[in-house]
Amino acid sequence: TELTATSADGRFTDSVRVTVRPAAPRYRALLVGEHSYPFAESTERRGSENSVQALKSLLETSRFDSAAYAVTVGSDLSRAELIAEIREAFDGASEQDVSLFYITCHGSYSGGMSFLELSDGSSLSARDLERELRRIPGTVAVLIDCCGSGGAIGSASERAAFARGITGEFAGASVRGSKYKVLTSAGLDEDSFRIAFNGEAEAGAMATAFVRALCDGAQSLTPEAFRDVMEG
Repeated sequence: TELTATSADGRFTDSVRVTVRPAAPRYRALLVGEHSYPFAESTERRGSENSVQALKSLLETSRFDSAAYAVTVGSDLSRAELIAEIREAFDGASEQDVSLFYITCHGSYSGGMSFLELSDGSSLSARDLERELRRIPGTVAVLIDCCGSGGAIGSASERAAFARGITGEFAGASVRGSKYKVLTSAGLDEDSFRIAFNGEAEAGAMATAFVRALCDGAQSLTPEAFRDVMEG
């Protein structure tokens, strides 16, 4: 707009053009790896730590509107701790901001719902996760890296089921407001896998197949294309 000031006697006048631009978006991420479990058959979920660190490095070295993600990392969180970390990491978000939540953990699908199995033996349903994330203004990118994670968006592995777009917690929410951009590592009836980099199933050589594919793919994309993937 243009503002014009004129003196009381009308002899002097001056104008100035004022341009108001929206605030630059902030990019923040919470990356959670559940590594240690109380299960007798599986006390160590190998690859979780490597997956989180690889994604952290990717987000911190990539540029989105000339800015990098400010990354918070969580490890072996209980249900209460996970909710507290979500609230703290994305506190003060505005409508122009992008908030990215990633978790790698054990998971399951039961009774029409995906569940995140946390390291203390507790669980968080996709419904409860969505209820927590809906508090965050702006765009919310959700990356769920666990078995049965496709139930969060109502997707089975069979191709026709994907095409039908069966409504899940996040799918229904995204239809209502397109707030969420969701990627999952498996269908609701599929396992999610980890992969070793050196042919040996050693903890230091493993990461999830989901994160490895994401990082490998990002290297072949332009910064603009990678931003589009992460935002929608």
